[in-house]
Amino acid sequence: MNRKLSWLLAAIAYIGPPLWAYFSNVADQHTQLSAYGFIKCGYTQTTNTLLACVASGSLSSLALGLGLVSLRCVPSPLPPTRKLEIIAVSGPLLMAILIFTSPLWS
Repeated sequence: MNRKLSWLLAAIAYIGPPLWAYFSNVADQHTQLSAYGFIKCGYTQTTNTLLACVASGSLSSLALGLGLVSLRCVPSPLPPTRKLEIIAVSGPLLMAILIFTSPLWS
């Protein structure tokens, strides 16, 4: 059960928050274009993108924890596919860490 839940959370982390940020940014862009005729401020779009990054990282960390718990239940010779699964599940978390620790923010 933990492994399936881990995959489900990872799929949501890969698809859900980025899609939300995209549609939210498109709606904000259309609103600003209709109100002002140009994009007045991109702060809202940046905030939406960073919030989606935090949400993806959080979901991925939860999926990683569940994946590691299910990996501990596997007998001693670990299959290499399970190690690749852990790496794949932790992808959004690693990207969030890279984004928030980049030197561009300092």
